[in-house]
Amino acid sequence: ATNDNPVVPNTRTPSSGVLDFNFGQREFRDAAPTGYKCWASPNLAAPAIAKPNLHFDSVTYTGTGATRSITSLDFGPDFVWMKKRNSSEHHICFDQVRGTEASLFPSGDYVEGSWSGEGISAWLSNGWTIGDSNNANENTDTYVAWNWEAGSSVASTSNSGSATNYTRWTNSTAGFSIIKATISTGSGYHQKTIDHGLGVAPGFIMGKGIDAAEDWRVYHSSLGFGGSIYLNESDAFNGSDSWKISATSSSQFTFDSYGAAQNMVFYVWAPVNQYSAVGSYTGLSGEPFVSTGFRPAYVLLKRSDNSGSWYVFDNARSPYNEASVALRPNSNVADQSYNISMLSNGFLVESSSDGDINGSGANYIWFAIAESPRKYSRAR
Repeated sequence: ATNDNPVVPNTRTPSSGVLDFNFGQREFRDAAPTGYKCWASPNLAAPAIAKPNLHFDSVTYTGTGATRSITSLDFGPDFVWMKKRNSSEHHICFDQVRGTEASLFPSGDYVEGSWSGEGISAWLSNGWTIGDSNNANENTDTYVAWNWEAGSSVASTSNSGSATNYTRWTNSTAGFSIIKATISTGSGYHQKTIDHGLGVAPGFIMGKGIDAAEDWRVYHSSLGFGGSIYLNESDAFNGSDSWKISATSSSQFTFDSYGAAQNMVFYVWAPVNQYSAVGSYTGLSGEPFVSTGFRPAYVLLKRSDNSGSWYVFDNARSPYNEASVALRPNSNVADQSYNISMLSNGFLVESSSDGDINGSGANYIWFAIAESPRKYSRAR
């Protein structure tokens, strides 16, 4: 319940002492008290996004070894992150801001590559066209691709902050921006402010230098501004990193760096009610439940207080409640057996024997995107 939308359950206590809840399976005997509503999904607040798959979706496919198109999306993607599932190969990603066939590898610190004939060669209204890359389209191999929509056109080339050579694509409805900018032009310490265009302070940012071998710096609001955690590494949060997001606001974020000239790309997410969320949880000897406010389509999580891999789960590889396979963004390994249950209002971390996702007393961060908002989610 919230202050502006209180709810009350319809209950009765029979002589046996067993509390009997009526969630609408039979007609209520009495009306709800004045100022309250029945505890039922139609009375939940309307979500900001009724159909999340118009802004984000996961797809699985089998490689052909020849140029082919993926056309099963309900939107034109602007950021695509792919991974081979059945054997070892680096994660690879492409975006419209950096251009066709300009690749980055989330599982490594490599510079931006140009994959002529092998990367994404065309961005379509319902997908994309890919070449014969081993990372994304080798014959008979299986793949997953995570796809985001970022406004489908340039939102701005003018930054009111101090970073230069700035280009931004923004989907403010879904709380997502892609930004390319110069954050340093010479040696020494640099602090640059960057417009993100989301109208809400970001909760999750991934940044990568594209001109030199630099780690992927990740900001997560649960960890604060003291340092960074690295997407391509299993390391714990580094509270002394000189490369970091040092401030956020509803209009900008600040990036600190030290060293030579560098251009960077940033993937920036702000939480959206019943569509996307960030948070943290503490591991248990049992199974911790994490409330997201929606049924997840995508869950990314990592231990933050000690070494541990990143793990990503999705509803394309696991279409039922139990998500039994995960990929590690910091590694090139194939699908791994790890278990969470993606439920109508969050996820349950089932594996209690592995400290990477549920060590008793350990701290974890997560980022999730909806399959269905809580108002429309149903048990299955």
